[in-house]
Amino acid sequence: MMKSLEFSIPFNGKPESLPKIFALNQLNNNKVREVYLAGPREYSASARITPRMSLDAFIEVIKQIHARGLRVNLLFNAVCEGSSWYDPKVIDAKLEYIGLLHKTHGVEAITIANPIYIKEVRRSFPGIEICASVLSLIDSPQRAVYFNELGADVIVPDTAVNKDLKVLRQIKNAVSARLKLMVN
Repeated sequence: MMKSLEFSIPFNGKPESLPKIFALNQLNNNKVREVYLAGPREYSASARITPRMSLDAFIEVIKQIHARGLRVNLLFNAVCEGSSWYDPKVIDAKLEYIGLLHKTHGVEAITIANPIYIKEVRRSFPGIEICASVLSLIDSPQRAVYFNELGADVIVPDTAVNKDLKVLRQIKNAVSARLKLMVN
């Protein structure tokens, strides 16, 4: 008997696509573990362009995902947002936004590309699951250890090493974090 798989499915920002995502759960005995999605652009950039959405509409999407028994993974995936990105006021505003979604609306996980933000989110929200993004370009055990020590619970290796079982095994053996592969 073939072992079932567990998936993290992207949300494209269009609420009408949610039923299609929900229909994938339990398909062929596989499980959708979570839906990952970018919030409103004014709060954080993402690696992909998504339709504009208000914070209230975004929170409604989170509620719909949770109502189906699925986890929510917030994309906080920008690799650079300009020189003000590290201003303490900017960091505080981003942490306030994350706190609202995590503490008030139950967002269980966050995917982050920037190592400084991983460290700040871990310090501020010890209970949230942090995924080091594929955009962090983690392609070696040493880089994986660095992100794991900053607070990442999950490592998404660079897609360049997805088929290199030797490197994946080395990364897995070097960290306490779980591995999640990005596939297209």
